[in-house]
Amino acid sequence: MVSLKMEIYNYGTQDNALVIEMKRGESINLKKGSLIFIKGKHAIKPSKENSFFLLECLGHCSVGVSMGIGKKEIINVIEPLYINMNNVIGFYNAKYVKLGKKIIDYNTSMDLIYTREGNYILSYKGDKLELRIGNEKVLVDLDNLVLTNGKIKFIPHKNAVITGEEPLLAEIEGPAIIYLQTITL
Repeated sequence: MVSLKMEIYNYGTQDNALVIEMKRGESINLKKGSLIFIKGKHAIKPSKENSFFLLECLGHCSVGVSMGIGKKEIINVIEPLYINMNNVIGFYNAKYVKLGKKIIDYNTSMDLIYTREGNYILSYKGDKLELRIGNEKVLVDLDNLVLTNGKIKFIPHKNAVITGEEPLLAEIEGPAIIYLQTITL
């Protein structure tokens, strides 16, 4: 059973922490200005000391929660978050997560992108695709694109205004993690 134990408090009020344990299927709203200490549990023990628990929030970001064994990690909520435990993926060995953008996995020397389910604008750049996630643009080498925990398909999207060749709309049924051996920003 996947669960998260969270201690939530507003800045300056650590003595009045609210302790919540969420299980799959449960949801919570986190107010702006909250500070969260989170410790995760999983049926499968992470193989590395530093692992990440990935969960989705409502908005333009994803939340990567560091799950170092025996440690509590703090997250400063800079915008209201809605966490739905239905969207929890699980543990992934990594050492750094940047919210909603690149995930750099130093254990395997591969770059990863964590996406929400939805549509992402792409266009061809020679033998690569230009992928836009928010304001981020990355060039994806087609030979090195592997999608896990989700499905992706590319369809023509004439309404997209992107410099380059024929724009595409990527439909991702996810959440998904895109593993890329080559990323050029």
